[in-house]
Amino acid sequence: MALTLPISLMSVPAIAQEPTPTPTTPSSAPAAPTGKALAQAKKDNRRVEIKSMRSERATFYANPDGKTVRMEMHTQPIRVKNADGKGFTPIDTTLVEVDGGMDTWINHVDYQESWNTFNQDQIVVGKSYASNIAKRWRGYLQFPNIPAEFAGSTVQNADMHLWNYQSNECGISVGSGITARRITSFWDDLELTWNTQPTVSNTGADTEFGAYSEDCTGSMNYAWDLTHSLNGIVQEWVNGATNYGIRLTVGNESELRNWRRYRSEDAGGCRTTPLEECKGQTHPPILTVDFELPEPPVVDGFTFMSPDPITSLPTYEEARARSIYEPTGSERTTIDNTFAGQIAGQREGEAFEVAADELDLDPEGSDGDNGTGEDTGAPQVVSVEPVNGAVDVPLDAKLKAVCVKSKGTSMR
Repeated sequence: MALTLPISLMSVPAIAQEPTPTPTTPSSAPAAPTGKALAQAKKDNRRVEIKSMRSERATFYANPDGKTVRMEMHTQPIRVKNADGKGFTPIDTTLVEVDGGMDTWINHVDYQESWNTFNQDQIVVGKSYASNIAKRWRGYLQFPNIPAEFAGSTVQNADMHLWNYQSNECGISVGSGITARRITSFWDDLELTWNTQPTVSNTGADTEFGAYSEDCTGSMNYAWDLTHSLNGIVQEWVNGATNYGIRLTVGNESELRNWRRYRSEDAGGCRTTPLEECKGQTHPPILTVDFELPEPPVVDGFTFMSPDPITSLPTYEEARARSIYEPTGSERTTIDNTFAGQIAGQREGEAFEVAADELDLDPEGSDGDNGTGEDTGAPQVVSVEPVNGAVDVPLDAKLKAVCVKSKGTSMR
């Protein structure tokens, strides 16, 4: 029995799941719409949206390099699915109150519970000192999970853009800056308290030292974007780490005064896609990521043989060991003694018989002299071993038949 089977040579990496479960194996190759969009983006030298990948909170674009994909993500929905489940409708934030946002802040003095801050239009982060009271402020954000389609991808660039409108000072480098860290345990924006904060990791942490402020007298005395580079953090999510979000704190919490105020999801602002164009104007927190997609797995198609019915698929190695070579196209192959022996060995000693009446021949036959070069004359058996009627033949005796073609060519 022969079977042609495509078998993958490469295992596919695990993917980032919804919070809690350990990642599982996804489909490996980019979907057809992604490939088409990448080709179109490269041809037009511009970003092309991959509309089939749209979600309530994220938009995806093929980049002009033809191999990377840009993801732009909000912490809250920017569109909702239509009633029929086909396509999306933009959210009118002037008419609809949107739930599900995951950004808030707390401090250790008078705002110890996020219930008092989760729906404010600001995220306060840093260290303050006023009226002889020092306060530590911490901000928490969570963006949606990375889609399973990007499992195995390489993060080329991941930026979190925050609209910074007020700071204790303004300038390129203020104090110890603000540090973004990956959160590594569960939290909820309605139940977070100072005494129940989640754990964080320093791996991939990023500190941004700049500060803008509309009431500042120095340079950068206006509201603008502050951007944290989160390449390492987002790569951890792609590799399977659970996405619990980002925590923002002052770089050094023993510092006397160093704080920033950012606009939250509840502040509104620019939400139109592409979100890249929202930079430079008031907007909620934005995460943009450029992925280099993984190479599709190598799939090797070949034919293998089995003398017995196949009741279960063999491993790749087992199938390859039993495979037979099949020339492709106009390829010419010489069957030497070694190759013939391998083919014979795959039959495991079983004869492969072809009766004369099973040959597709002209009844008159042809010896090849008609100009076609093909000898179709039936061979003639001139001798056999053991001879017909022989007795006491050993059970392991080899059978031999000598045939002669019309031109005298011997075949054994």
